[in-house]
Amino acid sequence: MGVRLNAPMTKTIAISCNTSWGIYNFRAGLVRELLAIGFQVVTIAPFDDYVGKLESLGCRHITISMDNKGKNPLNDYQLCRAYKKIFRTLRPEIIFNYTIKPVIYGGFAAKSLRIPYFSFITGLGTGFLRGNFLRLIVERLYKFSQVDVSAAFFLNEEDKNIFKKRGLVPSESAHLLPGEGVDLDRFQWCDLPQDSGKIRFLYLGRILADKGVREYLQAAKKIIQKFPNAHFSVVGDCNVQNSSAIHYQELEQLGMGSIFEYQPHTEDVTGKMKEAHCIVLPSYREGLPRTLLEASAMGRVVVATDVEGCREVVQNGRTGFLCAVKSVGSLQDALEKVLELPPERMLQMGHTGRKFVQENFAELTVFKIIFESLNGVIQPSSDLNSLF
Repeated sequence: MGVRLNAPMTKTIAISCNTSWGIYNFRAGLVRELLAIGFQVVTIAPFDDYVGKLESLGCRHITISMDNKGKNPLNDYQLCRAYKKIFRTLRPEIIFNYTIKPVIYGGFAAKSLRIPYFSFITGLGTGFLRGNFLRLIVERLYKFSQVDVSAAFFLNEEDKNIFKKRGLVPSESAHLLPGEGVDLDRFQWCDLPQDSGKIRFLYLGRILADKGVREYLQAAKKIIQKFPNAHFSVVGDCNVQNSSAIHYQELEQLGMGSIFEYQPHTEDVTGKMKEAHCIVLPSYREGLPRTLLEASAMGRVVVATDVEGCREVVQNGRTGFLCAVKSVGSLQDALEKVLELPPERMLQMGHTGRKFVQENFAELTVFKIIFESLNGVIQPSSDLNSLF
């Protein structure tokens, strides 16, 4: 983007997330832009292999302990105290909180210290999907932690409306973001693989039931009996800490090695997408799925469920196909539509998807919205809006 200010700034922005990997993988572009403008950026997250990469960008990193999926109130109380201690010492001009626990407990801490904070609610999580007592607790925590939020950003209209209707965020603070921004230089157009007539489908993400992995593999089992040229792959972590996790033993039972290929988490996301013709995400619910946006940016046909988040990304019949949620039969029909596409039609859908992402989900579009809100909270030495 080439955003620069004439005079350097010494203001500090703290970015908190439940993993350092999440900050680097999804928000590195935003970090670079903030650093380029002149902010000091401090990242706050549990230690993992990506701390060094964040520091190489120019961040200062503070490690915090966090049980991402735990429900122990004592641990969460300690997390809130840890945030408060860090924020009191650091005294940033503003805090960006990502993912559920940082949004809630980082929000409580920032609120108590009267430090402005932004909340990025990138999805509603398993608690909202289950609709049980846990959901009621999570809603109350959101409501009290977000009462003074300077801006709460959502990735789709439905999530924003749910929070506003239930009073979980102040209506005037709720804003819509078109995703978290796609790096169009990293996710460039690439030609479809030429693989002796095989059509390659790829699921790329955490191996969770809520992501529709079971439906994907059950549909794959039926399809390969009719279409011997179909190839299915799954890439991502299994045995993760999540109540919806699918474990390695179940993947074996579902046909790993015979029905589909499996590979654990990979750093080479673009390389995996280059090898595929179609990226599949049969999720039960999404914020705004980055995987589908990145796949479309690379010219890949996408298949996803007709749920909030996915339907904002997939133009049914133009850039991919939508299917009914939790329906193996509907997903199978959508995948078979891809198998029946003439090569020139698949290519055309890829170009349409690339253009759609360029026009609606580029990083510049997202950063402009964030910076406009930032201008209303802190006063830098130059108007951030004038930089675009």
